[in-house]
Amino acid sequence: MLQVISSMLIVFAMGFTNERKLIEHESHFSFAATQARLEQTLKANQLEIFAVIDHQAGAKKAGLEMSKAVVVIFGNPNVGTSLMQENMALAIDLPLRYLIYETPSGNVVLSYFDITFMESEYGINQPEKLAKIGANLENMALSVTLE
Repeated sequence: MLQVISSMLIVFAMGFTNERKLIEHESHFSFAATQARLEQTLKANQLEIFAVIDHQAGAKKAGLEMSKAVVVIFGNPNVGTSLMQENMALAIDLPLRYLIYETPSGNVVLSYFDITFMESEYGINQPEKLAKIGANLENMALSVTLE
């Protein structure tokens, strides 16, 4: 019984250490300008844009309405591959992505997940690389959203 409780506590505690942190930046630009700036910034940083998912268009096809929202999926296989080689389960979270959405009040927000969760969640032992990727994500978000 004690071992079951101990195991449950470990799983419960792990849930707190593996939480993902959503980072959000309000853009000083329109939705279209923010998306264009993001795509330009990614290309300027030699990052490949693999897909752009337009959630509003998908909702419209289903006969539904929603605010503007796109997910831009991007990455660099030279960087991501070494991370996935440590743990293939990480492929569910790669390539990386940014979300751009419009709030009900008309503000535009650029969001992404802080990638530090990858170290604990997937056991990735490349802290310098993860820190560099995290810093690049933040720097790009700031350059896209700020004047």
